[in-house]
Amino acid sequence: MYRNPVTLLCLVTLFFSNMATATTVFRCASEDGHISFSANGCLKGDTISHQTADNPKPGGNGPKTPISTQPLSSPSPAKDQLPAHHELAVVGAKEGACPNVLSGSERRTAVIHKKVIAGMTKEDVESALGKPDRIIENNNRARYYYVTQRKKHSRVISFDDAGCVADTESKYKKATP
Repeated sequence: MYRNPVTLLCLVTLFFSNMATATTVFRCASEDGHISFSANGCLKGDTISHQTADNPKPGGNGPKTPISTQPLSSPSPAKDQLPAHHELAVVGAKEGACPNVLSGSERRTAVIHKKVIAGMTKEDVESALGKPDRIIENNNRARYYYVTQRKKHSRVISFDDAGCVADTESKYKKATP
């Protein structure tokens, strides 16, 4: 039936592994009340009793013990029973240096369409257009220069002291005949 001895050995090992979950040990109680457990026996003068040590599988086959014996908490009060003087707290609002003239969706749309709008941050501009070809900074004000590959179109984006877009310039170079 099983020609491969390794397969037969694995099956025998799996069969006997379920039987090896419990063993009998000696419970030794000395005259002074000290209790010890041993697999080899007890000392002379100790009271001996046999104890079955069992390590059940998780979930086991026996009766299930409840996870918690504490009673469930009472349900929360209805909305009409709550006090009326709750203040609203805005959580997760973006507080940047730039005035929030752009909503999040307007900002994302501008980045996707590679547009630069006043009120965007330097990070927004770099996300839309990539790293600038040249950066010039004077008195905490920065200018980003972007040039196309064939140098026919260039953009200059100016930032104010807070790092917000203040002005944009686009230049087209006319083809020479």
